[in-house]
Amino acid sequence: MSSEVTPSSYLFHRVWIDETVEVAAPLSEVQAALEDVRTWADWTPGMRKLRISAEEPVHRGSSFWMLLKMHPLPPLWVPAVVYVLQRGHIEWGGGGLRSVIRHRFELTETKSGGTAVRHAEYATNLLAIVLLPFEKAFRAHDRRWSATIAERFAAEG
Repeated sequence: MSSEVTPSSYLFHRVWIDETVEVAAPLSEVQAALEDVRTWADWTPGMRKLRISAEEPVHRGSSFWMLLKMHPLPPLWVPAVVYVLQRGHIEWGGGGLRSVIRHRFELTETKSGGTAVRHAEYATNLLAIVLLPFEKAFRAHDRRWSATIAERFAAEG
């Protein structure tokens, strides 16, 4: 895992979130919840539905669609592909025309036995430019997701 949110090879990029929350739950428990892509819509604010291919279990290359509602935008079906699924790191997104959107969680064990959850999302090149008017909604959605993770594992941990 790199500390850089977006690779420097992109001409233009926008970071919508890059923040870390610490939770009391062990890394294995947090990892299991984040790897369980099929249940994201059950506990992720603004995610109304999730449709995933029949592949079991979710793995690198799995594709899915998320129905997101991010105020003030109308509900929108967003396609995604899992790019990284390994201990301490899950990353998904999409792209085209030499542009990408990537969303990821990086997990690190803390000295107290809990987990630091780094939540990052960014867009590059043409996608970053086209989506500029919607950045406020994306940031708010991502911050609610981070807050939900903190609350979920505070209660369980």
